[in-house]
Amino acid sequence: MNPSNSPAPRPRPAGPRRARPTVLGLSLRVRVFLVMVVVIAPAMLFLSFLSYQKTREYVLQAADERGRLAAQDLAAWVAEHGEKSTEADVNGELDRRLKSGTGLLELAVFNMVDSQLVPLTARGEGLGMDVSNTLQDAVLEPGPKIAHVGQVPNRVLEVSMAAPKPGGIAAVVRARLSLREADSVITRSGVQVLVLTLVMLIVLGALLYLYMGQAVSGPVLALVNTMERVTKGERSALAEVRAGGEIGWLAVTLNHMLQNLRRSEEENVRLLAQIRRMNEDLRERVREATEELAQKNEELKAAQDRLFSTQRDLSRVERLASLGQLAGEIAHEVGTPLNAISGHIQLLRRDATLPPPARERLQIVENQVDRLAAIIRNVLTTLRPPVLAREPVDLNELLSDLLRFTAPLLEGKHIVSHLEPGADLATMGADRSQLEQVFLNLITNSMDAMPHGGEIRIRTRNVAGTTGSSGQIEVRFTDSGAGIAPEDLKRVFQPFHSSKAPGAGAGLGLAICREIVRRHGGEIRAESESGRGASVVLTFPASPSGSVEASDEST
Repeated sequence: MNPSNSPAPRPRPAGPRRARPTVLGLSLRVRVFLVMVVVIAPAMLFLSFLSYQKTREYVLQAADERGRLAAQDLAAWVAEHGEKSTEADVNGELDRRLKSGTGLLELAVFNMVDSQLVPLTARGEGLGMDVSNTLQDAVLEPGPKIAHVGQVPNRVLEVSMAAPKPGGIAAVVRARLSLREADSVITRSGVQVLVLTLVMLIVLGALLYLYMGQAVSGPVLALVNTMERVTKGERSALAEVRAGGEIGWLAVTLNHMLQNLRRSEEENVRLLAQIRRMNEDLRERVREATEELAQKNEELKAAQDRLFSTQRDLSRVERLASLGQLAGEIAHEVGTPLNAISGHIQLLRRDATLPPPARERLQIVENQVDRLAAIIRNVLTTLRPPVLAREPVDLNELLSDLLRFTAPLLEGKHIVSHLEPGADLATMGADRSQLEQVFLNLITNSMDAMPHGGEIRIRTRNVAGTTGSSGQIEVRFTDSGAGIAPEDLKRVFQPFHSSKAPGAGAGLGLAICREIVRRHGGEIRAESESGRGASVVLTFPASPSGSVEASDEST
């Protein structure tokens, strides 16, 4: 791209840097972090609570299992040794079991007497001999009966179990274990789970915050900076974002858009340069067309001058022809009587009886008659048409030149001309200037017949000649004017006959045309239907005969 054609970047008005768009004053990272806290934190707390419950359940189950085993083992000993042992033996066994380190607080034995529980002995810290619900349940249903008694941190696990004997229940034993350690374990586990959850939330939040800054906020800020650079006029700016995913796709799309924008601007600059060049070319063509129009106007003016001169010459020729025809008729009318008078004078002079004075007068009269006859012969010689200057003439070329010559006048009168040149048209021997006079007269008559515009069609062709003669050339002039009235069609070639307005013509043009055509050995005729235009048909011999030239010389 040409730097001189590149538009200068539009300066951006100075001002403070635009603030980063936020929602409720929070950036995207903070909002994502809060969303994480709102969505993930409850889930993690719920999972931590489930873990705490599982730990608590496991610890209590372990404590219950310990108490059940202690009660079950004691019940089995009582069932086996109770009837054989004294109270001191039972106390000794209970003490031994309490000292075994299994976490037992109290061991008690209740005998079954007449379906009633009667306390036998108890050892340990509690020394309680009350009949609890677990004891009664153990009597009613086989198997260990477990219950948690008291409040944290002084809760106690109570397990009661019947010692069977054949046919019934020998005794019921009760073991009480402290749950302080279990509750302590449960409490520590809950605190650990809560702390671990909070630590995980904090670490996860920090990692997410950093990741958002690295993967989202940073690339988005880079995209915004790129767009601001483009807004300031730096059209070559591109987003340097190496992130993947949607942000990377957005960066690639933005870069493509900026590249397309830059290419569009370059294309616009190129198009503007082309438009400037086209405008310059258009101005140059308008100037050339104006000069050509001026030249055409000059040519039209010259053509009008030439036509005026030709029409003036044609008018002069018509007047001369008129005078020549008139003089010829006068000479013919006067010459005949003069010849008769001369004959009678000669007869009178032969009379021998004529006196000498009369003879002298007759001689004077005869001399004057001879002088008048000589004057008439000189006039006829002067007015005789010039001898034809024959030369080979191509009628197609001649007509084409005439149409080019009259084209400005035809266009000015809104007349369209058509030339239909015959193929292989024969060349004829003719006087070119006189044929030009004939054809120009016919074109002028057609123009006068179409004052509001129309069409002139000229057609040439070869036609077969009559028997014993060579071929002929036909030239047909057809116009779309008003035509010729039937009463005028028969007299159209007569001298001094004209259908034009008075003063518009002498009525000799077509008569002169007929005379010139005949002197070339041709014929001319008119065809017309009133209101449907007119045609003038001219036929010429392809090769002029010697008789024509002889007649020209002897006329």
